[in-house]
Amino acid sequence: MNKETAHKYIDSDFDENELIALDKEVKQLAKQEQSTQEKIDRLLDLYLDGTWPKEKLDENRAQLDAQLALIRNDLTERKYELIKNNQINCDTVAEFLSVANRFEQLLDESDQQRLIGSLFPSATRDVENDLLILHAFLPQKVKVDLKVAIESIEEMTEHELMERSTTRHKQAQKHLDKRTAAYH
Repeated sequence: MNKETAHKYIDSDFDENELIALDKEVKQLAKQEQSTQEKIDRLLDLYLDGTWPKEKLDENRAQLDAQLALIRNDLTERKYELIKNNQINCDTVAEFLSVANRFEQLLDESDQQRLIGSLFPSATRDVENDLLILHAFLPQKVKVDLKVAIESIEEMTEHELMERSTTRHKQAQKHLDKRTAAYH
């Protein structure tokens, strides 16, 4: 499965612009973390100078510590999102699903069913859009949805009839070619 095909069938939560915005957010949070830590360090200098009451400095320190904890938590979450979304892009998903390209040739039907069941442990049906959405779980607990169009019985019958007609046509053409070759 190539990247273009992967984009067609796979729901990707983040695009390149969102990754860029997320990266900027991580950098901004890192600046806020540094600034808050500098404020805490300056409070220590004020405490050592003894010019401000200890209670007031302790109150400010508690506020800055709480602010720093929130910033660090946000920073950790954003870094995780950035790493996860840089690792799990359509290239990775296409590689993950590339095993399906030849599995009809390599596996019998029961092995195919077991493989699909292990790759996609759950699925939902989108009746409105005639889609089956297979849910795969990749490393880092990332869920990837693969959309598969559901053919109607009429479409399936039409495809089968076309395949049979094509097969009969090829057989007839092969027979005619042999007869033509025999006459020459």
